[in-house]
Amino acid sequence: MKRLILILTVCALLLISCAEKSNETVIKDSLPDDLNFGGAVLNFYTSGGGTGDFFAEEETGDILQDAIYKRNTTVEERLNIKINLINETEDTWGNTPVDKARASVMAGDNAYDVMIGHSVRWPILSLEGYLLNISTVPYLKLSEPWWSDNVIQQFTIGGNLNFIVGDIAKSFYSYTSAILVNKTLARKYDLPDMYEIVFDNKWTFDFLGEFVKNIYRDVDGNGVMDANDEYGFHFQFHNITTSAFDVFNAHMIKISSDGYPNLDPDYEKLVIITEKLYELAYNNPGVVHDIYRHEEYPVNEIFLDGRTMMIPSALGQGTSPGYRDFNDLGIIPYPKYDEYQDKYYSSALTSVSLMCVPIDCRKTDVVGAFMEAAASDGYKNIIPVFFDTVMKVKVARDEPTEKMIDIIRIGALISFEKIYSLSIGEPNYAILHVLGGRSSPNFATWYAANETKIITSLENLVEQMENLK
Repeated sequence: MKRLILILTVCALLLISCAEKSNETVIKDSLPDDLNFGGAVLNFYTSGGGTGDFFAEEETGDILQDAIYKRNTTVEERLNIKINLINETEDTWGNTPVDKARASVMAGDNAYDVMIGHSVRWPILSLEGYLLNISTVPYLKLSEPWWSDNVIQQFTIGGNLNFIVGDIAKSFYSYTSAILVNKTLARKYDLPDMYEIVFDNKWTFDFLGEFVKNIYRDVDGNGVMDANDEYGFHFQFHNITTSAFDVFNAHMIKISSDGYPNLDPDYEKLVIITEKLYELAYNNPGVVHDIYRHEEYPVNEIFLDGRTMMIPSALGQGTSPGYRDFNDLGIIPYPKYDEYQDKYYSSALTSVSLMCVPIDCRKTDVVGAFMEAAASDGYKNIIPVFFDTVMKVKVARDEPTEKMIDIIRIGALISFEKIYSLSIGEPNYAILHVLGGRSSPNFATWYAANETKIITSLENLVEQMENLK
């Protein structure tokens, strides 16, 4: 029955998707038809994952990049604007894109009109008062399907929203967590079909440990677990531990009904999750972990060479060099905490791009029109290309894999504690810090030492946001 419900859910999503495609001609944003900004230049500042979301200087034959290029030129023509893409990286003096953005606002030079960058770093600009409340920007209609309801709910603090994401940036989906599977290796060990396990609602935290524990072979015969051997699962500490809060639906920070974040941990559940992750990383014979040994255990190399059956990754990893040509690549969601979890959740990784507007922007009408037009075009022409052509045709090799991609997409979300973590005592890194010590999975000790700091940081964050009104 549970499997039937899950299959029906996926089928319903596919039907909705088909209906949306058939109605593309009538899905239209609410921008006035006669908008004309007289050739205004929009200085668009990008960094990190945002570069791939918007940088496409010409058509190259790559279907996704060509869709981005066409979106950019279509929006330029529609609004009579010129998009000036400014791509920034860390300079030789160590100044990051965030530093440069801050310096621009402080100097009042109006160098940037709209910015998109790495999600884990940019929120500090919000707390410093350098970003505009996006909900006040003209022409934006945040109730439209091309904007993420999850992001709006998680990042609106007391009515102030400084970041937005949705179909304007494919990185929200390409950096969504997934587990990649070497199906050849799975068959070699005569394991049950992973897709059937997912459909049967049996793909859980405990099942993962049992599934991989007997998958190990000392390939070089030296009696030492090393990068030459064969493993069931590659435990990437940062990826797994920071995604655990979302995928297992166990959080430390909750958004209250009045729109403010509060420390309200799912304490007992987080204790159990930490203990189980510790066992998986350090005591499961089929697992190799990467802590402090990224070069010694290069995850991509080991997987592509067929020496790891499963790796935690991102959905878009399947489009990268090597993976696209991997003929027996499987894709599944992260496991559930247990069979009672309502669905499979996927966590947007910290590499996802967030869009924001500097407080000194003098072209908010141009910015709002651009964002709305670009997002609605992305909804119709870029995200469908990413899922239906790139992921489901060029990456997926069969219909069950396509359904896995749909399940991952349904469960995609990003939480407040992940994006603002560096500004509020690092709650999203709690499990990483605990497991990094290796000695014991003592979540309680970490929490006791950090509880007051997180509460104080949250209070300061709310106060700062209130002062910005």
